[in-house]
Amino acid sequence: MRSTPGAPDAVGGHGRNEDRPRSSRAVCYRCHKASTVCICASVRRVSNRTPIVILQHPRERTHPVGTARLARLGLERVRIEVARGGGRRGISVPIDVPEGTSLLFPGAGARPLDSLSAGERPRALLVLDGTWSTAGKLYQDNAWMHGLPRVSLQPTEPGNYRIRKEPRAECLSTIEAIVMALRILDAGTHGVGDLDGLIEAFASMVDAQLRHAARGEPRMRRARERPSFAMRMPLAFRDAHARAVLIYTEFRHVKHGPRSKNRGLVYCVAIRPGDGARFAGFLRQHAPLSPELVRHMALPPCVEDAATDRDTFARRWRAFAGSDPVLLSWNKNNLDMLCAAVERPSRGVVLKGVFGNIVGHAQGGIDDAMKAHGIKSAPVVFPGRAGVRMAGLLALHDMIRSRVVAELRRAARSSGAGARARGR
Repeated sequence: MRSTPGAPDAVGGHGRNEDRPRSSRAVCYRCHKASTVCICASVRRVSNRTPIVILQHPRERTHPVGTARLARLGLERVRIEVARGGGRRGISVPIDVPEGTSLLFPGAGARPLDSLSAGERPRALLVLDGTWSTAGKLYQDNAWMHGLPRVSLQPTEPGNYRIRKEPRAECLSTIEAIVMALRILDAGTHGVGDLDGLIEAFASMVDAQLRHAARGEPRMRRARERPSFAMRMPLAFRDAHARAVLIYTEFRHVKHGPRSKNRGLVYCVAIRPGDGARFAGFLRQHAPLSPELVRHMALPPCVEDAATDRDTFARRWRAFAGSDPVLLSWNKNNLDMLCAAVERPSRGVVLKGVFGNIVGHAQGGIDDAMKAHGIKSAPVVFPGRAGVRMAGLLALHDMIRSRVVAELRRAARSSGAGARARGR
C-alpha cells in the first residue's frame, strides 16, 4: 500500500459485512478485524470541527490493515464513499461535498495546508484513498474534482506505516494524513488532543501485524476450529437489542453531472424491534423529485408536501433513535444515506452479510432472500415501496435473532452440562 503526503493509502471496509476479510476466525463486525486484534476499545471518538469526506478506490476497500476504518471509528464528522465501477471507462463518481471543500492531494498547484491563513483554510476536506497509482486514477477520472482548491501536507518525519514499503520516507497513511490535517485545521478546538489516540491505535495495529508476520506462519490455509455461531454474530444480536434500529431508505442516485446535489436521502422508515416504535420522514430536496422516482417509490405525487428541512429531519431522528443506536440495514447504501443526512455516524450492521453467514451463501435483495428461504413478510405499516421492504426486513431480522437466541441457549446448556461433568 503505497501513498504520498496528502494522498493516503488504500483502506478496508465501510461497515459492509461482505467486505470483511474472508476467514473462519471470529470477526469484530465494527472494525472488521479478527476479534483477537480488535481495535475498537483503543479508539476514542473525536469531535472534529472540519468534516472529512473520503473517496476510496474499490480495489482497496477490503484490505485487512486499511486505516480509513480508524477515521470512521474515531471521528464524529467523516463520510466514506467507495468508488464503484471501473473498466476502460474509468471510475467517475460525482459526490456531494460541503461548500468550502478542498482536495488533499499533492502535486502542481497544491498549496501547503499549514501555509494558509485562517481565512484561506478549507471548511471541509476531501481525501482520495488508494495507492499512489489508484488515487491518481481517481483524480484523473473525476473532472469535478479539478475545480476544487488543492492542498498538501509537509511531514517533518517519516510515516509509521511500516507494513508495506513506501515510495518515499515521508509518505503517510490515510489516518496519519487526516490527523495531521486536522491538527492544523482544528487547532485550538476542544478535543483536538484526542487525535493522539487515533495515532496510538494505528501504531498498535501496525505492531500487531508485524508481530503476526514475524511468527513466520505458512500462508496456506490451515484447518482450524470454527468459532461458535453465536460468537460470529454482531453484538447487535447478542448484547445490544435494546438499541437496535431497523432502517430502510429511498434515495436518488445521479450517475452523471459535476458535484450534483441531487444524490441523497429522500425517504426513511425505521422500526425499533425492541419496543416496536416507528419513524417515517421525508427530507426536502434541492430540486423537485422526478415523476419516475415518485412512481418507483410507489408514493403519491404529493409526497414532497410532507418533506422537512435537514435540521428538522435530524432532530426528529435523534429523538427517535436515541444517543447510541445500532443501525441495522440490508445493505450499506441505506446506512450511508441516513448517516450522511443526519451528519451523525452510528454503529451499523449490514444484515445481508449476517444472513449470508447463517444460510451459508451470499444473498441478493430482501425479496430474493425471503423467497429463497420461504420467509413470510411481517405486516406492512409504512406507505410505498419502503413499507413493503421494511416488512420484509423485519421478518428477516426476526429470523436472524431467533436463530441467535436459540444458539445462545444451546451453548449455555452445553456449557452447563460440561461443567457438571467436570464436577463429578
